[in-house]
Amino acid sequence: MLVFPLTSLPATAEFLQQHTLCDRSALVRLQPGRPCAHNWCSNQWHLPGFDNHAAIGYGLTPGRYSTAGMVVTRRSHSLCLAITTAAALITIATAVQDRSGAFIGYSEAALQQYGHCQDKLPNCEKDASMNKCLTDPFNMRKFCPVSCAVEPCVYTGTVLSKFVFKGHASAKGTGIYARGLAGTVAVNHFSQVKWGPEDLQKPEGSEDYLQLSSLGLGTYLGASDDVTDEQVVSAVMYSATRGWNVIDTAANYRDGRAEAAIGRALSTLLVGSAADMFPDGRAEVTRDAVFISSKAGFLNTDLKQYLLDQELASSTDIVGSVHCLTRACIRTSVTQSLEKLRIETLDLLYLHNAAEVQLRPLGKEPFMQLLRNAFKELESLRHEGKLRGYGLATWDCFRQPITGPVHLNLEEIVNLAREVGGKQHGFKAIQLPINIKMTEAFTQPWQQVVNKTATAAAVAAAEAAARVPPPPSPPPPPMNED
Repeated sequence: MLVFPLTSLPATAEFLQQHTLCDRSALVRLQPGRPCAHNWCSNQWHLPGFDNHAAIGYGLTPGRYSTAGMVVTRRSHSLCLAITTAAALITIATAVQDRSGAFIGYSEAALQQYGHCQDKLPNCEKDASMNKCLTDPFNMRKFCPVSCAVEPCVYTGTVLSKFVFKGHASAKGTGIYARGLAGTVAVNHFSQVKWGPEDLQKPEGSEDYLQLSSLGLGTYLGASDDVTDEQVVSAVMYSATRGWNVIDTAANYRDGRAEAAIGRALSTLLVGSAADMFPDGRAEVTRDAVFISSKAGFLNTDLKQYLLDQELASSTDIVGSVHCLTRACIRTSVTQSLEKLRIETLDLLYLHNAAEVQLRPLGKEPFMQLLRNAFKELESLRHEGKLRGYGLATWDCFRQPITGPVHLNLEEIVNLAREVGGKQHGFKAIQLPINIKMTEAFTQPWQQVVNKTATAAAVAAAEAAARVPPPPSPPPPPMNED
């Protein structure tokens, strides 16, 4: 999807010279040890005169735009370059709008501007062609920034950040991803998780079943600096090529830099929106193969300043000077998270430590009204396609006894979601600490369900079971022909 309008595109020749597209080193083939050999540009024309030019990549199967343009291969850097032969500007704009995202490529201008943008090893190009930018990103991105298309070596402006990947995690995308890693991960590494439905008008029980990894990547810790940014980018790429397809972040993590670093990684890592792009069905890392969650509530510095400058929130809305759950705060936080992540849709959006921060200063009834309004905004965002589900990321509220100062009853929260969103409400997940020292979710019966007590884990499991459609009736026994 193109965010900026057609009229903002520069003249065609300048555009071709400055902006980059499709780096084949970023096409992830999940089969172990197998180089990235799949190239949509194969069997197409090659124009040697355009070795230092690039345009927006289609990322589509050959021939889709065969009447509008031609595809060329920049063999020295394995770049798949697209140029047009007629009505070039309009064709590029059409391709960009059709394109799910933009691939990172190569820029001579960037090399001149950034002196550190030089490959430092003699085998950089060869190693990049063997997918090592993805399988060994920590070293390759440091010593081979050109061959691995590391930002900002790859372009001089902000064009790349204007592109977003359409779609969301899907049953088909995560399924192809999981099957592509069969034999390289533990047998039970992927779990089937009920999610969806993609079409909110579908009947109840039509949800997707995603194949999600038992391990996910968190992005909370680290300094707010460039070094940590690069470490996060490398970690996202490294983990996603090894079977971790769950990424969790938040608007305030590393003061907003965590989401931006993930967005940079996704631009390099993802090869498109949907597994359907690849007719051979092999496992590429596409947007629909990865489950991405973020959080709203805690504000980063820029988000807080924007809310105050635009008069979208007052100082009284921002509890403790750091936390806001008004409808305007939630919508603005989600909008900025999507921009930083360079995606169109979040698979899951948590309200971040809502009870832990706001329940005591507000009191129970005002807090529940705040939560009701927050759920209304989340349902609106869900129907707009900006998120697929929402939940609560918590620390204490589901691990305290009923008399605890920030205790929440999960059944009450689920009922609130039903009142706001109906039977197909989007409240789908809770996040809470469970470890050897924090066992309450599994051991303490501090949650009330229909006048009985149960553990938080049992209540969550019961709610999930209530949303699962009953299994189909078994077929009748065969007729006895005697």
